[in-house]
Amino acid sequence: MSTNAAAVHLFELAVDETAAGKYPEAQHLIQQALAKDPNYADAWTQLGTLHYLCEEYQQSVQAYSRAIQLAPRDPLAWTGRGTSYEKLGDYHQALADHNAAIQLDPNLDASFANRGSVYIELGDMPAAKADFERAYFLNPLEPDNLYRMGQYYFEMGYYSEAYSYLNQAVEAAPDNGTYRFYRGATLDHLERPDLALPDLNLAIAQFPQFARAYTFRGLAYRLLERNREAFDDFSAALRLGDHSADVFEHRADLYFDAKHYEEAIRDYSRAIEIDPDWIPNYCNRLLAYKALGQNDQVRREMHQIDQLFRRRVTEIAKKGTQLPLAIVMANQDLYLPGDTGRFAFGVLSFEKPYCENPQALSDLAVRVGNLKGTVSTNPAENEVAIMVSHEMGSLNRRRPLPRELTGGPLVWYVDLWLHRPFLPKGQLIYGERVFSCIAEPGPTGRVELWPGK
Repeated sequence: MSTNAAAVHLFELAVDETAAGKYPEAQHLIQQALAKDPNYADAWTQLGTLHYLCEEYQQSVQAYSRAIQLAPRDPLAWTGRGTSYEKLGDYHQALADHNAAIQLDPNLDASFANRGSVYIELGDMPAAKADFERAYFLNPLEPDNLYRMGQYYFEMGYYSEAYSYLNQAVEAAPDNGTYRFYRGATLDHLERPDLALPDLNLAIAQFPQFARAYTFRGLAYRLLERNREAFDDFSAALRLGDHSADVFEHRADLYFDAKHYEEAIRDYSRAIEIDPDWIPNYCNRLLAYKALGQNDQVRREMHQIDQLFRRRVTEIAKKGTQLPLAIVMANQDLYLPGDTGRFAFGVLSFEKPYCENPQALSDLAVRVGNLKGTVSTNPAENEVAIMVSHEMGSLNRRRPLPRELTGGPLVWYVDLWLHRPFLPKGQLIYGERVFSCIAEPGPTGRVELWPGK
């Protein structure tokens, strides 16, 4: 049965309006097309896409479901409905729909990309990586496939690799707010807030209710020491619903710097309620109590910190691995005998050859340290130069070195002060460059090194 010619014309006009970002106009045209031909499957699929773009996910599911009834062998309708189910939090139904689309057309890159996104939500990072790589292989020029690869590396904490893919995605689609958000967030982690701000500004202009964009713009302002703007953005993120521990932590840091210690304690306490295993917030709250002269609270906090360290050491000692750890040469001069080693850093790896060859690990640490204060045309070396030239701050306390620098294996640059209970005798040993530590690999391939982020 042929489709009504007038309905086809209206459908084509709606596709053009969708591409131009005129979603209400496109919806009106699609409704007209369906009035002329209620069994026009492609029009139902397009209506599902429009509802999705307008964040009307339940209506999107209904439209895609009608398209599937009319054309059950159309993979676009199946994977489209899967993306809507993902937004509704029904990840298992989303997986089922993407699997159906892949069975119908194993060469449709969008189905793999969409399924990979669901795997990220489910915490199955190896499966997500496999799907994103398959989508990229099928269509390496599609901006969304570049974005998904970047998203994967971002979530894994491989920021140098993430930036490479996200930058290509943004170059292909410079007005895409989602791509710009992820590139901006990545640049925050690479400590390039000057480059992050334009991306995050555009993301917020497109998605003014996107709380996480305010969080990362606040981080950029914080790195630029524009503390008033950082405070406003962290507060906006909380107001819009980003109640993650790091937002409270970052705003607490600003309160602390401004000597508003009671407000700092309040926000550190909220962060601790959300993430009770992140020890630096206890340490910072202790300093705030100390500034207020609340000595009883200081003693209680010190006891609690000690208990947390002991519990975590015990947990990891049961299943952890003894690994060599090498101090980064650039920072070795920053601690003295008897000091806590507050500014000492090291490198560690679970992968060969570094996990079995202390000399290779030590040589890598020297190479990393020698990049301190340098500027290179090599992006990987510049990233490492930034790492060793600054404190890590609260963004995270361990970072993967770019694989271009390590020769392929995953090697972590770590804050030794935070993790000193897992070192010999619970402290740094002055004059030694390589020694053992207790650490554990994560269950899905990501390395978990002691407590921390």
